[in-house]
Amino acid sequence: MPLSATRSAGIFFLLTAVAVASNLYLLIPIYSEVADGVGGKPEDIVWSASLFTVTYAVGLLSFGPISCFFGRKRTMAAAMLLCAVLAFFLSASSSAGWFQILRGIQGFFLAGFAPVAYSYCFEVFTEESRTHMISLINGGFLIAGVAGQIISSAVTGYAGWYAVFLCFGCIFLLIVLAAVRLLPSPKSADRPHLDFSVLLERRLLVCYVLTFFLLMSFTAFYDSFNRQFADAGASVLFYCRALGLLGVMLSFWSRPIIRRFGSTPVLFASLGTAAAALFISAAVPFLSAVTVISICFTAAMALLLPALILLIGEQAGEKRASAIPFYSFLLLAGASAGPILAYQFSFSLLLTGFSVLFAALGFLIRRQMMKKDEKNPES
Repeated sequence: MPLSATRSAGIFFLLTAVAVASNLYLLIPIYSEVADGVGGKPEDIVWSASLFTVTYAVGLLSFGPISCFFGRKRTMAAAMLLCAVLAFFLSASSSAGWFQILRGIQGFFLAGFAPVAYSYCFEVFTEESRTHMISLINGGFLIAGVAGQIISSAVTGYAGWYAVFLCFGCIFLLIVLAAVRLLPSPKSADRPHLDFSVLLERRLLVCYVLTFFLLMSFTAFYDSFNRQFADAGASVLFYCRALGLLGVMLSFWSRPIIRRFGSTPVLFASLGTAAAALFISAAVPFLSAVTVISICFTAAMALLLPALILLIGEQAGEKRASAIPFYSFLLLAGASAGPILAYQFSFSLLLTGFSVLFAALGFLIRRQMMKKDEKNPES
């Protein structure tokens, strides 16, 4: 593929990842506004997130096989078109019940991007370009964790909650047009088949468990953050969330950092930083302190995601083409479950739990790598 076409595809995947993943987070700061608009309670909107989680997870498992039959590019464009239509219907919702149903349906079709995009990258791009594209997609997912909330807060404050869905409906239409014009159709003969046995590989199991909890902790952190400091006011929380973008920006420099220090040291340093940031936030639950610490937390996530992809790729070996799509499913399934988990626990307990979990998983990964080194002393 020509360099200009590769760059265009990279921009497309980055911006589409931000747009799609923003829909996982956009309700977090506007639960009350949406509830008032559809004549329900905030709890009703939270339950719509539960339904969204289930349908999104089903979609992540379904769209890989669907795209094998209909084609990657065609499936991606069709899913985004249906997301646009559903966004317009959501903006006109007049009852909590209809909002929940439409949101659940949209969750299924939003899942038509991630697994299809990952598979598309494996079919179309060279190994070096493929790694770059996957990093851009994951960077977009991480940026969306903060950007999605900022966009929904800003648009709601300016024009009302329904305008949020109108905006995303228009964005999804632009994505469809961009996909049709910018993305070449991959050759069907090049499509790899997923090897489900990779899920049973002991060397990958701990990495997959960590993958599931990464974006879950991210979404749960910000959902719990909004409820913990709700008395500070919407405008203050808006700027506090915006500061988190400073850390997310580190994702654009993840490749040179990992190339300079190595994926394994970066992974453990980032995991340790994330665990420490969560623990300190739980121990010192003051808005100013947590806001500053959130920059460290998001920066750690910005480096942790690409480093974990590389580790999974190295551990999977010849099964790499199957290991990465399963990584994407677990990553996004965890992200969609974060707000539900945050609703069940207090701010301090939630963050302490994730901190201890990350420390334990880091220990297990390190122990597993040491055992591997003992078995292969020459490497």
